[in-house]
Amino acid sequence: MGMIDRIKPRIPEIDCVLLSHPDITHLGALPYLVGQLKLDCEIYATVPVYKMGQMFMYDMFQSRNNYEDFTVFSLDDVDNAFEKITQVKYQEPIALKGKGEGLSIVAYPAGHLLGGSIWKITKDGEEDVVYATDYNHKRERHLNGCTMDVMSRAHILITDAFNGCYFPEKRSVRDEQLTVNI
Repeated sequence: MGMIDRIKPRIPEIDCVLLSHPDITHLGALPYLVGQLKLDCEIYATVPVYKMGQMFMYDMFQSRNNYEDFTVFSLDDVDNAFEKITQVKYQEPIALKGKGEGLSIVAYPAGHLLGGSIWKITKDGEEDVVYATDYNHKRERHLNGCTMDVMSRAHILITDAFNGCYFPEKRSVRDEQLTVNI
């Protein structure tokens, strides 16, 4: 919980949360932040991130609770966190209100996981900040690649190199492995 400990004092300052992917790595702390630390702000996610993320969090809670007394967060915390989420569609501009007045956000496909998003944040049509972690520019059988155009003209690009050294096997080899395993 090292990262959470660093966020705790800043919880009242958080005005908005943008969820990029539905997996535990990207939204696993959300029920704890909302339920236990009382995070109270706008939260945005694509429809698939919302639906699959909620399912993943229920599953994680049940799995952990089956073998230990899991008290980090409850199923009620999961429900409360997901009730706060505003579901958006890709390329749907959202004008923020309150402290975010003058900012707009748009989700674009990340090409990494179903519903995964690259977020573009724009200030009054002037400056763009692009938040792009875990994206894939290649088209796969089940996902189109990300929209690289979004990143090309950003004033600031926030990204990572988590998969920078990952070299996938050829599609034919992956397809064969899939058919063998099924």
